Amino acid sequence: MFRANIFSSIILIIIIGLNSCTRDIKFDKIKWNQRNGSGYYDCRDLMLEDLLQNHNIKGSKIDELRNLFGEINPISLPNGNSALNFNIVTDFKYDIDPQYTKDLILYLDKDSVVSNYKIKERNAGEIP
Repeated sequence: MFRANIFSSIILIIIIGLNSCTRDIKFDKIKWNQRNGSGYYDCRDLMLEDLLQNHNIKGSKIDELRNLFGEINPISLPNGNSALNFNIVTDFKYDIDPQYTKDLILYLDKDSVVSNYKIKERNAGEIP
């Protein structure tokens, strides 16, 4: 009986520990911009859901985006509008080339207001 309780407790601790490593976290500007030793962002994927659900991205003006994200660099699109591209995940696995990428793209209209956004995921070998 005693061993069964210890075993159950250990299993419970392991499950709680695993869940705490993979749960989503609230958006934080400092963590959003923090890069790991390889130059990639460890926290962005964990913050993405909170960012999109709780920060009214669609309809935000460029100045509001600067306050939210910090320094941003819009890119021009062929239609005269612009976009912001945020790398969320780059996974090389065991290769020299990325095997998986995930990006958040914010589309800005001519007034520099977010008109739409898209999460773009790409696996190696897929045609963009």
